[in-house]
Amino acid sequence: MADHADMYIADKAAFLAAVAATSGGGKPLVIDFTATWCPPCKRIGPIYEGHVANYPELTMMKLDVDANAEGSQEAGIQCMPTFKVYKNGAEVEKMEGASDQGLVDLLNRAKA
Repeated sequence: MADHADMYIADKAAFLAAVAATSGGGKPLVIDFTATWCPPCKRIGPIYEGHVANYPELTMMKLDVDANAEGSQEAGIQCMPTFKVYKNGAEVEKMEGASDQGLVDLLNRAKA
């Protein structure tokens, strides 16, 4: 599977811009906060990426907490992986951990 490097949020400004883009009726945003050294992240990362095509009504991105420490800090990330949903410029839900079914449930709620 491709690395999906284009999914990654590069810096804090890009993180803030992605969240701001959900304002005013923009598509809901789901971010996978991940780390290259995290075994659960490595397992669920490709599963998350595989769902992108199934959820065209969502903007799905990733943020490497080491490569973008400022964005991770801004989002208040405590553990990896963490999945957060943003709507209307604000966080509306989060899921910590690598649950396959939990991820599907989160994505389904995010698009509603």
